[in-house]
This record gives sequence, structure tokens and C-alpha cells, in this order.
Amino acid sequence: MNLQIRIEGTPTEISEVLHALPGAAMVHTAAVELTDEAIEPLTSSELPEEASRFVTTRFARRALKRLKLSKPMKKVLRALYEAHTEWLSLTTLQDVAGYTPAQFAGLRGAFGRRLANTEGYDSEAAFFEYEWDEAEETWTYRLPESVREALALERIV
Repeated sequence: MNLQIRIEGTPTEISEVLHALPGAAMVHTAAVELTDEAIEPLTSSELPEEASRFVTTRFARRALKRLKLSKPMKKVLRALYEAHTEWLSLTTLQDVAGYTPAQFAGLRGAFGRRLANTEGYDSEAAFFEYEWDEAEETWTYRLPESVREALALERIV
């Protein structure tokens, strides 16, 4: 029987998961995809300031390149980038990804885990700008300049 599983994470996280699996002694190799650049630790001066509302460009870059982005997530990020100062509704972003509401919720959850597990994570600094659209009765989103800059620097857009 050939069982295939997908594990996302850093090499250390992947190793911990593989060793915890039943029959871990039978695991011979694991493919790990790393980015071209070494990821250097953040210095205290590069961490978001206490009063900062959005993530820094440095943190956004680290989060974007820590793991390979899925095609639907890249589509969402590109749509938000291209919209620039315009707000995009939750349903618009679901359509861009080609996902149902439940699938899109999973995509958002996975992206949240990506952020939370990136060195330098600050739960008070947002990756996305968001606001409630009273007329449409839905959440709307756009990107702060720091994330737009990170997307351009990482050549995602």
C-alpha cells in the first residue's frame, strides 16, 4: 500500500510529525522544499512596534516564503494586490479562489496557521486590512502597504 500524505511546515516541524507517526521507523526519506534565501532571525528592531496595526514588510516576506503558497492563495493575494485601495468582499475572494465558503474558510485557517508559526508573529499586527460593509452585510478586505511591498519583493505579483 502506497500512502501519500502532505505535511506543511519547517524542516523541524516536519521531522517532529514524521517521527510521531505510527511506523516512523519505516520512513526512509522526506522531501523538504526550502527557499533560495536563508531565513535569518529577526532582530528586536525588526519586530513590529507595540502600536503597529499591520505586519512589517520583513515579517510578511518571511510568512510568504516560509512554505510554498497554494495556487488559490496566490490568486487571492494577486486579486487583493491588483485591487490596491479598493475593498474586495469575502464572496469575491471566494470566487477568485474558486472555493466554496467552507473551502475558503479552510484556506483562511491554513494562512492563519502560516502566520502564527512564522518567527516574529505578533497577534496584534494584521496581515490584511478588513472592515464590515454595512450595505452588503459582508466583510471586505485589502492589503496594507507593507504586505503589498512584500508581495512585490517576493515576486508573487
